[in-house]
Amino acid sequence: MALEVVCLSDHLDLLGQCVDLLNEQWPRSKSARLRSLEQSKSDSFPTSLLLVQKSANNEATVIGHSKILPVPYRMDSCFVESVVISPRLRGQGLGRLIMDGTEEFVKKKGIKTVHLTTHDQQGFYSKLGYVNSEPVVVYGGISPSLQKLIENNDRGWDHQKLPEQNADLSKAVSKVSCEIRPLATEKVPLPPPPPPSPAIVKLDDNTIRKTYMNIGK
Repeated sequence: MALEVVCLSDHLDLLGQCVDLLNEQWPRSKSARLRSLEQSKSDSFPTSLLLVQKSANNEATVIGHSKILPVPYRMDSCFVESVVISPRLRGQGLGRLIMDGTEEFVKKKGIKTVHLTTHDQQGFYSKLGYVNSEPVVVYGGISPSLQKLIENNDRGWDHQKLPEQNADLSKAVSKVSCEIRPLATEKVPLPPPPPPSPAIVKLDDNTIRKTYMNIGK
């Protein structure tokens, strides 16, 4: 049987199978899932990719999924989420296949850096060339996984230190904050800082940069 990574927007007849696969991993109402996937009805970001298995009579079965989101202010970067393989087919290298297909797709869109989050698959993504990164902001607000990362960072803030001594942690948190509030003594609000560069390792020119954010458990 043939395996292929395709864009959901080109195979809307597979939308129902996509909903079932995602809800098997992350249960939610079918209507809510469909509303979420409505954003993926084109090949521009956000969009969803499907790993499909085709039978001898060309019938397609959805066995994997990934979603690609844009990163604000960074037209050459994207954020990958909702990566999943059908539970009955895991352990056969299909996770690598959907990720390879995702990376090839975004390369053709001019993407140079790929970000994602994980709390228990650091080893898997490291084998694919991903390196640890600080948080980044994605369109649509802060995802639950990034919110958890903010909370973890906030618990590490030492309020007894001077602001400059907490500078590194402050920068990490500001990347995913929706609002920068000036001190009450300031007369004019400070402008928001420019989008910071994520911590990445530069690879060769023919390879996209790949980073993951460790969100813990």
